[in-house]
Amino acid sequence: KPAEKPDRILAILSVREEVLSQLEAPKTAEFDVEDEIQVGSRTWWIRGQVDAQNAFGAMIRGRYTATTEFTGSNPSAIDDWTVLVTWTK
Repeated sequence: KPAEKPDRILAILSVREEVLSQLEAPKTAEFDVEDEIQVGSRTWWIRGQVDAQNAFGAMIRGRYTATTEFTGSNPSAIDDWTVLVTWTK
Protein backbone atom coordinates (compact mmCIF):
# COMPACT_ATOMS: atom_id res chain seq x y z
CA LYS A 1 0.00 0.00 0.00
CA PRO A 2 1.49 3.39 -0.96
CA ALA A 3 2.01 6.00 1.77
CA GLU A 4 -0.88 8.37 2.29
CA LYS A 5 -0.54 11.91 1.01
CA PRO A 6 -0.32 14.66 3.62
CA ASP A 7 -3.10 17.22 3.52
CA ARG A 8 -3.80 20.78 4.58
CA ILE A 9 -5.47 19.95 7.91
CA LEU A 10 -2.62 17.71 9.04
CA ALA A 11 -0.10 20.39 8.07
CA ILE A 12 -1.96 22.94 10.22
CA LEU A 13 -2.21 20.51 13.13
CA SER A 14 1.52 19.79 13.01
CA VAL A 15 2.26 23.53 13.23
CA ARG A 16 -0.21 24.04 16.08
CA GLU A 17 1.44 21.22 18.03
CA GLU A 18 4.84 22.92 17.70
CA VAL A 19 3.45 26.36 18.58
CA LEU A 20 1.76 24.91 21.69
CA SER A 21 5.08 23.42 22.82
CA GLN A 22 6.57 26.94 22.86
CA LEU A 23 3.85 28.67 24.91
CA GLU A 24 3.89 29.40 28.66
CA ALA A 25 0.25 28.31 29.06
CA PRO A 26 -0.66 26.10 26.08
CA LYS A 27 -4.09 25.16 27.51
CA THR A 28 -5.18 28.79 27.12
CA ALA A 29 -4.28 28.98 23.41
CA GLU A 30 -6.79 30.13 20.80
CA PHE A 31 -5.56 29.88 17.19
CA ASP A 32 -6.39 31.82 14.06
CA VAL A 33 -4.73 30.59 10.85
CA GLU A 34 -4.52 33.42 8.35
CA ASP A 35 -2.87 31.73 5.38
CA GLU A 36 -1.70 28.32 4.33
CA ILE A 37 0.01 27.57 1.06
CA GLN A 38 1.20 24.22 -0.22
CA VAL A 39 4.69 24.94 -1.56
CA GLY A 40 5.61 21.38 -2.53
CA SER A 41 4.04 17.94 -2.60
CA ARG A 42 5.03 17.41 1.05
CA THR A 43 5.62 20.98 2.30
CA TRP A 44 3.33 23.76 3.56
CA TRP A 45 3.89 27.38 4.58
CA ILE A 46 1.50 28.60 7.27
CA ARG A 47 0.99 32.04 8.82
CA GLY A 48 -1.21 32.57 11.83
CA GLN A 49 -1.65 34.00 15.27
CA VAL A 50 -2.37 32.61 18.70
CA ASP A 51 -3.77 34.24 21.82
CA ALA A 52 -2.50 32.69 25.06
CA GLN A 53 -1.61 33.63 28.60
CA ASN A 54 1.94 34.70 29.33
CA ALA A 55 3.86 33.91 32.55
CA PHE A 56 1.94 36.68 34.36
CA GLY A 57 -1.50 35.42 33.31
CA ALA A 58 -2.16 38.20 30.79
CA MET A 59 -3.54 37.20 27.40
CA ILE A 60 -1.15 38.16 24.62
CA ARG A 61 -1.20 37.64 20.86
CA GLY A 62 1.69 35.97 19.13
CA ARG A 63 2.09 35.97 15.35
CA TYR A 64 4.05 33.27 13.59
CA THR A 65 5.05 31.85 10.26
CA ALA A 66 5.92 28.20 9.90
CA THR A 67 7.15 25.73 7.37
CA THR A 68 6.07 22.14 7.87
CA GLU A 69 7.22 19.19 5.84
CA PHE A 70 5.90 15.65 5.87
CA THR A 71 9.07 13.58 6.33
CA GLY A 72 7.74 10.18 7.37
CA SER A 73 5.39 7.48 6.19
CA ASN A 74 2.27 8.24 8.26
CA PRO A 75 0.91 11.76 7.66
CA SER A 76 -1.51 11.49 10.58
CA ALA A 77 1.42 10.98 13.00
CA ILE A 78 2.65 14.34 14.29
CA ASP A 79 6.15 12.87 14.71
CA ASP A 80 6.30 12.33 10.93
CA TRP A 81 6.23 16.11 10.30
CA THR A 82 9.20 18.49 10.63
CA VAL A 83 8.13 21.99 11.68
CA LEU A 84 10.08 25.26 11.87
CA VAL A 85 8.24 28.14 13.59
CA THR A 86 9.38 31.76 13.40
CA TRP A 87 7.68 34.29 15.68
CA THR A 88 6.97 37.69 14.07
CA LYS A 89 5.80 41.04 15.36
